[in-house]
Formats: sequence, structure tokens, C-alpha cells
Amino acid sequence: MVKNMKAKKLVGKKGNVTIKLSLKKYDIITDFKTMSDLFDDVHHEFMSQMEKYVDFIEYSEEFIKNLKSKGAKLAVVTSDSYSHTLEILKILKIDDCFECVIGKDSCEYEKKTGKPALLAIEKLQANPESTIVIGDAPMDAMMAENAKLKGSILVSTGQVDLEDLQKFSKYTVKNLSEVKIK
Repeated sequence: MVKNMKAKKLVGKKGNVTIKLSLKKYDIITDFKTMSDLFDDVHHEFMSQMEKYVDFIEYSEEFIKNLKSKGAKLAVVTSDSYSHTLEILKILKIDDCFECVIGKDSCEYEKKTGKPALLAIEKLQANPESTIVIGDAPMDAMMAENAKLKGSILVSTGQVDLEDLQKFSKYTVKNLSEVKIK
């Protein structure tokens, strides 16, 4: 366990993308073991209070429930762990909406290879040619393309700007309310 409270506070700050550089600036050791312990501590702390931080992306709850009510087979393919993802789905009370969850620990291949999507399709007994990925990052479009799926819809949730997403998929939207379900 990392005992350096200054380091824990820096890592815990929302939006801190240059953690290692920030820690070095304060003369905090940044070797692999210290960094690993630090992230483990922060992850453990987050997991113990996760319900305070987890919430729906705008329009996503209605969108997911609408898809499910129309008989769509839904899966989550994520770079997060399987168990963490299940916990989030339970907190949001939508775990029953997804027939399959593929986490980073469910498949030996990275998400962008498309192989995790193909594993989900196999479990769903779905057709890749009629499967659409809905995501919020370039990696999601790469996954759809590499799995040879029908396509991808990228949603600008704030992680990546709409203009940047448009470089990866011709189907991009500001939010899920723009996606019409038949």
C-alpha cells in the first residue's frame, strides 16, 4: 500500500492525465512498483465508493432499454475488466439488459483487433454482417472494422471530440438521442 497521501490526492484528481509527470514534479518516486501500488490503492478506493461516481451518459439509459424492448441482442465489449463492468451494470440496474459482457480479461486480444467483438457475437449467436458497434472512441470503430461488422456509430460523450470521431466513422452523433431505432 502506498502511504504517500500527497501522491494519492494527485492521482485521485479528476482529469489528471499526466500523473507520472505530476508526481515527479513533487519529488514523488515514480518507479513501476510505486506506480502500480498507487494505482491499486486508487482503484481499491474507487471500487469501494463506485456508486458515487457511476452514472448514465446522457440518453443512454433510455436508448439501451429501447433497444432491449425491441428485441435487440446487446453485449458490452470493454477495455475494463469483466468484474468491474458487471459491477457498474448492476449499480446502474441494467445488468439484465445485456446477454454478454466481454472485458479485457475475457479475451487475450485487444479490443481494437475485433476479436473481442467476435467472441461476443459468437456468445450471442448473432450475425457479424448485421451487427453494429456503438461506442465513444476510435478504438470502437477499429474493432467493428477489424471484426468485419456492419459498421459503427460513434457518440461524442466528451472523451473524444465529434470532429475527431468523424475521422473513424461516417456515422457519428453528439448524443444517443440522434440515433433512431426502428
